[in-house]
Amino acid sequence: MEVLIVAKKPPFPAHDGEAIAVRQMIRGLQQAGNTVYLMYLNTEKHHAPEQDVANDLGIQVHAIEAQTRATTFGALRNLLSDLPYHVERFAITELSAAIYTHLKAHPDTIVQCEGLYTLVSAYVAIGGFHTGEAKIAYFVPAHYGAENPPTLPRAKPQQPLFVYRSHNLEHEIWSDLAKNTTGKLKKRYFELQYKRLEAFERHMLREVHAIVPISRADAAWYTQNRPEIPQYYLPTGMDSRQQNDTPVKASALYFIGGMDWLPNLEGLRWFKDKVWPILHSASPAITFEYAGRNAPDGFATHWPAGCTFHGAVPDAAAFAADKAICIVPLLSGSGMKIKIAEAMQAGKVVVTTSKGAAGLPEGMENHLYIADTPEAFAQAILHCVNNPEHTRSKGLQARDYIAQHLNNTQLGRQLTQFYQTLRPA
Repeated sequence: MEVLIVAKKPPFPAHDGEAIAVRQMIRGLQQAGNTVYLMYLNTEKHHAPEQDVANDLGIQVHAIEAQTRATTFGALRNLLSDLPYHVERFAITELSAAIYTHLKAHPDTIVQCEGLYTLVSAYVAIGGFHTGEAKIAYFVPAHYGAENPPTLPRAKPQQPLFVYRSHNLEHEIWSDLAKNTTGKLKKRYFELQYKRLEAFERHMLREVHAIVPISRADAAWYTQNRPEIPQYYLPTGMDSRQQNDTPVKASALYFIGGMDWLPNLEGLRWFKDKVWPILHSASPAITFEYAGRNAPDGFATHWPAGCTFHGAVPDAAAFAADKAICIVPLLSGSGMKIKIAEAMQAGKVVVTTSKGAAGLPEGMENHLYIADTPEAFAQAILHCVNNPEHTRSKGLQARDYIAQHLNNTQLGRQLTQFYQTLRPA
């Protein structure tokens, strides 16, 4: 089969969960014998030379230069639109044209959109395949948001399949952010975006031919809201890797993740303000190091002693190697938290919240600590620090779980078999 992966950022270098999820998907589909193509947006924030990405993945790649940066003017202008601001920013005419051209040469392609924000461009291109012309302006027809709008035709032989690989329920993230925000104007704006995102997600479920969520919780939402649409739950897989024998410091904590994702910033502030004072008072020897790209100006200032920010690090595995405990203090979010799977694969113990653990593959929660109050979160960390042999044993069990249940090659084969069932004889 031929699969065209459409992503809103380059999957190489794989510095964050989204990039890792896309890269692993491409590798799994390749290993299952499929011909895989990639189109991605090169933006000011996330930019990688086309040839570097092609060399890393060993596939044909097409990068689209695009301006998607959020601006105050853009956010205010969006108040006059029906679309969520994030969706509007990623409706890229050049991406639609590139997909449309690809489909003319490869009509039997499975177009797999990675995340919500590339759906508009792919929808326009696939609609153009059927009508003969692809224009972004066609996306906001009179029926947007209607009860029973017309939909794309069901795929036939020699026609593209339109698949949504859902990384998150985006409206759920923004709903959580709105609940946790205290500023009145910010809260109202977040509430507006969350309602628009939910309406958009429901609308697009009428258009896609299949859904591939990476989270169990998200899969349940899709089943409840669109049970008639073919769906295959598939967590992000992990490749086998050589284990690092670097000695670990039992009292060393770490976090790594994109600092341009609001739930990460929210969670780290909560950890700094609510959890760290308890930890430092109980055990001053505990250290916390955190890293990630695109941190807002001033975010790393005024952190207490014992906490160190590294910014973007060239090798996430090397950064984590000498630390025993990974923390994932999320208060908002959706989807599968790939940073948890990566930490478990490296034999680390993970302390997270219910939000962080939500959507993980079945049984994975048994190999980490879940705590939702500052006191419980701190106590879980202190338990790990004070019982290093137990912590080491739990980390090794977590590593074994990943090897058995998240084998990327096996998951690629499973998805390929699902896609084969979608093609009429």
